[in-house]
Amino acid sequence: MPKRRRYRRVRGVPIAARSFVFLATTSVGSLGVVAGAGGICWANENGDSARVASPSRRGAQLSEADVIRLARKQAPAVLVARGEANLSIARERGIGLYPNPTFDWERESIPGDVIEAETEDTLQLTIPIDLGGKRNAETAMARSEAESARSVAARNEAAAVSEALSRYYAAIGAKRRVHVVKQRLGYLEEAERIISSRKKEGRVAGYEEAWVQVETDLAQGEMVEAEAEAATARLELAAIIGRAPATLQLPDRIDVGQVSRVAPPDGDSRASAQASELERPAIQRAKAAVSEAKEAGESAGSAWIPVVSASGGAKRKTTNETKWGYVVGVEVDIPLFSNGQGVRAEAAARTRFAKAALARERAVTRMEVARAETFLARTAKVLERFDAETAAQVARLVRGVESGYREGHRTILELAEAQRVFARAEEYRLKLVLARKRAEIALRAARGEFE
Repeated sequence: MPKRRRYRRVRGVPIAARSFVFLATTSVGSLGVVAGAGGICWANENGDSARVASPSRRGAQLSEADVIRLARKQAPAVLVARGEANLSIARERGIGLYPNPTFDWERESIPGDVIEAETEDTLQLTIPIDLGGKRNAETAMARSEAESARSVAARNEAAAVSEALSRYYAAIGAKRRVHVVKQRLGYLEEAERIISSRKKEGRVAGYEEAWVQVETDLAQGEMVEAEAEAATARLELAAIIGRAPATLQLPDRIDVGQVSRVAPPDGDSRASAQASELERPAIQRAKAAVSEAKEAGESAGSAWIPVVSASGGAKRKTTNETKWGYVVGVEVDIPLFSNGQGVRAEAAARTRFAKAALARERAVTRMEVARAETFLARTAKVLERFDAETAAQVARLVRGVESGYREGHRTILELAEAQRVFARAEEYRLKLVLARKRAEIALRAARGEFE
């Protein structure tokens, strides 16, 4: 059976200062866990610390999946992009239709007496026969334009989802910073009470009281700034996903496991970018736009063939007797001045535009993937180094000052300063986590996950 650790309460500390003493953890990278958890502080035989978390009841928190779903459904940028794509699709449906047949009735009357009066009625149906390529070219160009609009909409949707996720984690980070500053204020308030108690006994210097007061004023200013940042981030997130700010329930922290869901690539960035090109919907839509534009160019080659209209019907002549006959005809447009040159020029321009848009999508994708992979790898390395080295050093610093304070070798100011260093280290780690999370979001977007 595993050996059970025995914990004892911290002794040798004045009752007024016992809640002020901070027990640093030896777990690498867990600064935020100790600083943010509620409950009772305990110390084991080795001087390590553990914290019994206080149970809390919470409602359903807003998850990353919820943010993605709501952003795709209600983000204003997504709705505008889809609206523009729908306009192109609607125009596509109205182009390339066959011309309608026409029905014509005509009456000609010649007045006269009963014997000489004449009336002629002509009933005629005309059917246009389009054998040229103009209609097919216009249809293909409309499809190419619709595919281009879908490609732009896919990219805009990815950008909107990325923005929503960035605001989501920024709001969590701002909420976390408020907690860190609030905890630091609590430490300073406790130190102020201790100093006031010692002042009555004449055992405190004036500079100690001034130091604590200055640090408290600075921390209160940071609290105002942190609360404003948290409120702004919450408002921005609510505006993107279409929710009231007061209804948003955010997690307390960004877990490292969530950050490392997309690991930095070990292979060549070029190969990763090429794989993204094969999977990204925006590029697939751009390829379809090029294919449709080429088809339009091929159809435009026969756009000079005119439309032939064939007509036929019955004719009735009425005098003192009724006679029946028929009427037939053919109408051909002679392509003398207009022979499809406008359609051919437009198809060629559409092909060039679609190819340029595809090249741009590929270039942007390669750039975004390479940049996101590089930034993700570097931020991950910095965060790992911080957790492996700096976090442990900060923990040793706080433990050493705390131990010296219990033994009477360190002053209350030195303990407060150590706790200030701990708070600064946690804020710095929070910045690293957010930077890595933004790099992860950028990489996922570049790979087409949000399209």
